[in-house]
Amino acid sequence: PAYRDAFFSPLGFLRFVRELIGWAGGLDALQTNRFWTVTDPDGSGQVAWHGVQPGLPDWSAASRHLAFSLADAEDRLQTYVVLNSETEALEFTPPSLPEDLVWGLKIDTAAPAPGDILDPDRERPIAGRRVRLAPRSVVALVPLGKKS
Repeated sequence: PAYRDAFFSPLGFLRFVRELIGWAGGLDALQTNRFWTVTDPDGSGQVAWHGVQPGLPDWSAASRHLAFSLADAEDRLQTYVVLNSETEALEFTPPSLPEDLVWGLKIDTAAPAPGDILDPDRERPIAGRRVRLAPRSVVALVPLGKKS
């Protein structure tokens, strides 16, 4: 497909990696000089593991999908990342956000370039409560303020 040609061209790959590094560099959760804590039953911690439903990762040997969320030191969610190496599309439910925020699409590796990683001004809320991932793809969501 054309998007693979654009992504795997030297300039397409360079563009994606440059934008990915820029985005990751702005995440407080990745700028810490200490180890992350895993989410405990009361919901606090910087990294939480998920499956197709929040807080329910499938650790079985047959599973080919996983999601995680990262929070900053004040337990504010900063990103939700879903990895789908299944041969079929899957739908995932991201963790809940405070009422004034919605999940917005940042990265979708199944989208044609340059829509595979979006600038902050192009991030858009996901439709509905779930996010659909194409086979063998990665999606990253970020919290966005609700528009009035």
